[in-house]
Amino acid sequence: MAKAPSVRKNYIYNLIYQVMTLITPFITTPYISRVLGADGTGVQSYTNSVVQYFAILAALGTASYGQREIARHRDEIKMRSRLFWEIEVLCMATTAACLIIWLFVIGSFLGDITETLFCRATAGVWMSRSSLVWGDFSVVWGFAIAAATVLLYKYRDGSDRSLFLVGTFLGGAYEYICSVLSEPVFGKVFWDYSKIPFNLGGRINLLYCFFWGIAAVVWMKMLYPFFSGLIEKVPKKAGHILTWVMLVFMVCNMLFSAMALIRSAQRAEGASTGNVLEEYLDTHYDDEKLEQIYPNAIQVK
Repeated sequence: MAKAPSVRKNYIYNLIYQVMTLITPFITTPYISRVLGADGTGVQSYTNSVVQYFAILAALGTASYGQREIARHRDEIKMRSRLFWEIEVLCMATTAACLIIWLFVIGSFLGDITETLFCRATAGVWMSRSSLVWGDFSVVWGFAIAAATVLLYKYRDGSDRSLFLVGTFLGGAYEYICSVLSEPVFGKVFWDYSKIPFNLGGRINLLYCFFWGIAAVVWMKMLYPFFSGLIEKVPKKAGHILTWVMLVFMVCNMLFSAMALIRSAQRAEGASTGNVLEEYLDTHYDDEKLEQIYPNAIQVK
């Protein structure tokens, strides 16, 4: 018969751990303060407070919850096993979400750089291809890369031809939908292919659909394995924290960019300033500034 766990031993071990967490700062804090100085200590304390804030969100309470529930059902094998796998599935889901978020960020950046270089090579000018007001990120490419990874992952070992054909079709359909939705939401046309042969309403054309197919092959066969390997090497806790930081930044970036574009459409219709936010947008993201960020955008009449 197995020996029952000792509550006394668990209490003593936990007490020792808690005491050590209280005593250790008395030893390390003076040393760190002396080495970093007053300014360095302030920066470290502020940074640590921000990190801890995101750490709470990253962990989602799974550690404390898991310890409590497993201990509560330690004598119920089936319940304990079910709880264990529920927590594991939750951790895997959050890990997968982190991976998709980072693929979105990487895809947004690589897409912006690719289009910028393409414009330089074909038109001879450096032109902003960013979708957002903060940083070089193309949201269209970001969502495309994230979606392509999810939809084409099980076909990654298939032939290049099949990936190319699927990427061509899905990419063309995706770009068409983006073009249709962006006009009523933002009041602008961000691209017009009406002068390129084999176009469909100026929203997509056959040549650029082929580019989507090539991008699908290059991403799934070459770039995704590389970036996925890099992401998986990041420590789990640090990765979750960085993911939350980047997620908050990108969400705020997209919301602020959308507000700037919507406000631009309102100005074009002659709408006056109604609040502090609109005054800020009119001052810092006027038509001249937005023209630099979105040089090809045309106001819908």
